[in-house]
This record gives sequence, C-alpha cells and structure tokens, in this order.
Amino acid sequence: MTQGFHVHLRDLSNSKMHLLEQTSYVARRIGFPEIILPDDYRNDLYLTLVSGEFHKQGGGKKTERNIEVTAKVIGGNGEPIEGALSVGTEHLRTTYKSVVYYHEDRPKWMETIKVAALSIDDFRSAHLKFSFKHRSSSENKDKNERPFAVAFLPLMNENGTTLKDSDHTELLLYKVDGKRYNDADTSYLELPCSKEELERKYGVDASSAAEVKAFFAKQNSSSGTPSGTSGASSATTSTSNTYLCSHKDTFTVAVVVCSTKLAQDINIFSLLNWKEKRGDLEAILKNIKNLDGGDVVKFLNDVLDALFEIWMDKETPTAYDSLVFSALVTILGLLLQPRFMHFQTLLTDYIERNFSATLIYAKLVDCFKTTTKLPISTDYQTVFQTIACMEYLFKFIVRSRTLFVVMNGEEEEGGAFDRSIASLLEMLCGLMRVTTTGTGSKGGKTTSTSSSPDKALYRVKVAILKYLPRCLADIVSVYDARNLSTLLVTLLKSIPPEEEAQGLRLYKLLHLHDLTATEFFGRADCRAELLPVMTSSLRAILSRLDEESSWRDDKVSRCLIITSDVLRFLARQEVQGGGGVQGGRGSSSGVIRADISELASTLLGPMMDAFGLLKEGVIRSGTIPESTTITTGYHLWSLVLSLLHQMSDYHYQEYFTFLRRTEELNGFLHRLLRLFQNCCAGSNNGGGSFPADWSDMYLVQNR
Repeated sequence: MTQGFHVHLRDLSNSKMHLLEQTSYVARRIGFPEIILPDDYRNDLYLTLVSGEFHKQGGGKKTERNIEVTAKVIGGNGEPIEGALSVGTEHLRTTYKSVVYYHEDRPKWMETIKVAALSIDDFRSAHLKFSFKHRSSSENKDKNERPFAVAFLPLMNENGTTLKDSDHTELLLYKVDGKRYNDADTSYLELPCSKEELERKYGVDASSAAEVKAFFAKQNSSSGTPSGTSGASSATTSTSNTYLCSHKDTFTVAVVVCSTKLAQDINIFSLLNWKEKRGDLEAILKNIKNLDGGDVVKFLNDVLDALFEIWMDKETPTAYDSLVFSALVTILGLLLQPRFMHFQTLLTDYIERNFSATLIYAKLVDCFKTTTKLPISTDYQTVFQTIACMEYLFKFIVRSRTLFVVMNGEEEEGGAFDRSIASLLEMLCGLMRVTTTGTGSKGGKTTSTSSSPDKALYRVKVAILKYLPRCLADIVSVYDARNLSTLLVTLLKSIPPEEEAQGLRLYKLLHLHDLTATEFFGRADCRAELLPVMTSSLRAILSRLDEESSWRDDKVSRCLIITSDVLRFLARQEVQGGGGVQGGRGSSSGVIRADISELASTLLGPMMDAFGLLKEGVIRSGTIPESTTITTGYHLWSLVLSLLHQMSDYHYQEYFTFLRRTEELNGFLHRLLRLFQNCCAGSNNGGGSFPADWSDMYLVQNR
C-alpha cells in the first residue's frame, strides 16, 4: 500500500522517521511554495509534452503514423548529458521516450519530465532536443525506422535569462532525411527554435504559412545572411538545406522553471550581474520599479546583496545613492503587499543574519532625510512609499550601526549619529505640521475636497502615525529613549488642530493604541512623557460625548480600549512590583503611583460624566441604539470601577485636595453617589450596568 504525505521533508523526518525507508520517495512540487526559505536551493525545469500535429507524409501512405517523441538534454559540447532527466520520483535517466498513440497524427501527450541535476554552467550552454519517429507495429520494420523531424529548445535565452514559464510554446519542426540523419549534429542551433523567436528575431509572422515558407525558401536559396538578423552566421543556408522547416506541423510544450539562482526576468538578471554591466547601472536601478514581487521573493537575499554591494562599491558615484535608495524602497514595498506578507519574516531574518554593510547606515539616513525634507515637491507618493517602508529601513539602519559599533567601538564624532536620527524624526514632525486645505469629515468618515497633493499629504500623515510605532523597538536600541519619547510627544502635538478634528483624530488614537502595546511604553521614563499627551487626547474625546453623533463614532470605542489597556498594564506592573525601566522617576511603587495619579486627575471625571450622560440623559431620549448604550455603558462603568480600585489612599487624598481647591468636591461626590445609586437600583430589575449573572461585579460595586 502506498501512502502520501503533503508535508515539509524536515517535519516528516523529525516526527515520522519510521516512514522514511529505502522505498520512500520524495517529490518536490512543481512551482515554488508560499514561502521560499533561504536554504531552499532549486534549479529545476519542468517540461510538459503537450501535443503535436503532424500531417500525413507523402508516398501514397493513407494511414496515420504512430509517433514517438524522444527527449534529451544536449550539453555545450554536443553530447547528451548523462542523468539529466527524471519522471516523477524515479532514478535519473539520459533519454525520455513518450507514449505512442496508434495511428494518431494529433497526439495529446501531456507528459511531464524534469530537467534536474544540472549545474548553472551546464544550464547556460545546454538545450533540449526532441526527435520524432514513426514506430512500426512490425518489429522488423521498427528496427529500421529513423527520425523524420527534430525540434529543440535552449534552456537559456540569448540575453542570459532562463526560459519564461509558459503553458503554450509552439516549437518549429524541422524535417530531416532519416537515411542521412546524424544524431550528433547540432547545426540546427543556428535556426530559430520557436514561432515566438521567428517573430521576435526575424520579424516573420509565424501565423502566416506563406511568410514562414517564403522566409525559409529565401534562406535555402540565398548564400548570405538572412535579412532581419544581426550578425547571423552564413552557415544558416547549409543548415537550412539539412533541416527543412515543416511549417504545417506543430509541436507544443509547456515550461515551468523553479530556480533560485537563474533569473527569468531581464531586470533581475541585470541587477544580479551588475558588475558586468557597469555602463548600464543607472538603467538597471531605474528598471527595478518594473519588477514583479513574485520574481523578487525568489532571489530576495541575492537582490538585497546586490543592491548593498552597488551602494558600498567605491566605483559607484554618489549621485546613484538616491537611485539605490529608491530601488530598496521599491523592493520593500513589494514585500509589504498582502500576498507577500509571509516573506517579511525572511526579510527580518536576512537583516539579522546576512546583512553586513557596516557603513550603510549613514547613506540610508541621509537618503531618508532627503526624501522627507521640507519643502518637498508635490510627489508625495514617493514620500508615502518611503514612510510605509520605514519599519524595515530603520531595521537596516540599526543593524548597520550596531555592526559598526561592534567592529569599531563608539566613534568619536560628537554624537553625529544621534543628531542624524533626531533630525530625521524632526523632519517627520515637520511633515505633520504641513496643513492640508480641503480635508473634511462627513458622517464620521474622512472626505477630501482638496487637490491631489493634499490627499497625498494626508496619506503621508496617516502613514507616519501608523508605521512609526513599529520602529520604536529598533530605534530605542541605538538612540536615547527619553529623547525619543520627547520627539514622539512633539510629533503628536504637531498635528494641526483642524486636521485632527476633521479626520486625523482616529489615526492618532490608533497610534496611541499601538504605543501602549510596545516595550517602549513599558519604560517608566518614556511613559512619563507620553501619558500626559495620551490622557489629554482621551479626555478631549470623552468631553465631547454630549453630541449624539459622537456615541456612534469609532473614536469612542478606541478611546475606551486605550484606557483599558493602560489600566491593565499598570495593574500588572503593580502586581509584579515593577514600573518598568524607571529612568530616574524613583521607586517602582512611586512610578505606578504617578501614572495612576495622571489617569485619575485627567480621566476619572470625564468618564463619570460620560457614563452619567449615557444612563440618565441619552437613554431616556431614545436617540442612541440600545446595543450601543449597553456595550459602551458596560465598558465605561468597568473602567471607572477599575480606576477607583487601583487608586490608593494617597490618590484619593490627592484627588480630593484638587477638588477642594477647585470647589468641585461636593459636585463630584454627588455625581458618584448618583451613579452608584442608578447602577445598584437598576440591578434589581435586570436593568443595571451589567448582566444579572455578573455577581462578582455587583459585589465589587457594592463594596
């Protein structure tokens, strides 16, 4: 009995060793998997014999032939390469012979063979040769049968790239005289191999039988070079006399190339072989924008190595720095596409294990600054693409800087690197300060009536808020955390108030939410800078909940989620007895106490007012859906209880002192008691702030 497994070989060998016996076979898939690992070396070509169409031969024979195709891989020396073919999981073979269909001039084989075990040098010089012969049903006659036609297919194109994947490649068939046929002769290589080459190289319409016939007739009668060729050998004439093109017959094959070393795209090939094409370096770098992501991921490590080699090469003009940076941004942008998101892990692995350019950090920072420098052109699309990739740009910068320090120690340059990072982040703040003229809000959704540059600038600001939190873990490893937190506060305060009110407020909240999930926020010294700005933004939203539309806004739920995350973090830190990296804020208990004081003084009152408004005013008016009332009410009241629970005697005393000073103590106590009364009274008839089965919550709110 045969059993199949669709698993990775490493997983199978680790968990099911008893299944890997001598009778087990491993068949690699035709094509690449979703993730191509760096050590996944492949150099395979899968060829499918699709079909053929052979017209009846002369001589008065009325029956159709029994056609057999024989395939071989011929090396650069004209000899067949031993063991170059395989079918399925069987042992390698030198020759493959197709199935023979009885009396069928239009056979459909659909037989797939694999060209394997070839070195890269063999791949460059080898070609596939197909010979066709009639198989007689009589054994005696069959011994004397000789090929009546041949076809061929080079494994590499003239420009150095390998064959492109194709499910329908029509090869030209050349008739030969079986009696004079020499199997070792390779002069047919001077002829076009396919209809595509006939059209591309010689300008002949392959769909026109008359043009094809006239072209080869001209070659047979002419002693010169065929028109349309550039430097073609004059030996084509004698070759054409030996191999006569049968323009009526066709032979179709399909090709799939699975190679991590041989490129199918000319732009990839040119980049990987840039040292041989230094004169075309500018064009090579500009053409990277035309690359397809599927081609890039196959050669990801090699492509990145080539880019950084170009950048660090002493012969590369500094004028090309911007081109290399733009090419790097293009490649990173391809990897950010959803269909290539799995390769982001491999990119991170490349940066940590393979990337070794110790001096590239300065060029990266300079080019990044040039892209975002004000005043910038109206090409905000380039700025947006750069900002969207800045997580990995910073990874490259930090890794390069770290390697430099390991090799050379801290340089004596007066903190030039710190100043360059600070300057770059300040430029991002400058982008946030630039005002757009036509951004508006309608129905809670952002609209834009402005020109295209304003829309693009708005996208840039959204991108900064979205992607910057992802960079903090890397930046803080080489840059002072407190200075970084100060710059983040400056960034948040740089948002124009009118734009924040019209559309950016939600993205600002998303930015703050992302910050709470970072290790950077776990540092007490950084949190001391960020928390006042955070609570101020949350208070501004909670204070606007008297507007009916505000309750339906996503900003309200996001605001409550952020508050919940901060309270949960502080509670966890208090239980663990630490406040994160203190950075001079005193003991761990003092750190947490200061954070809770900030939350209580800024958010406790607005949350109570919002909950009271929701329970007493808006519910009675019936203007807010019941589902919104219940969900938001539960969340608000749980946050109030959580904050009250985390406040110590010190916090209550501090808060009451503040209320007495502002003469608001009596009003606060009145609102608090009324809220407890409403919650507890409503609980008797099932209309409380929590479902009736939340007994623990009732115990908490009645304690």
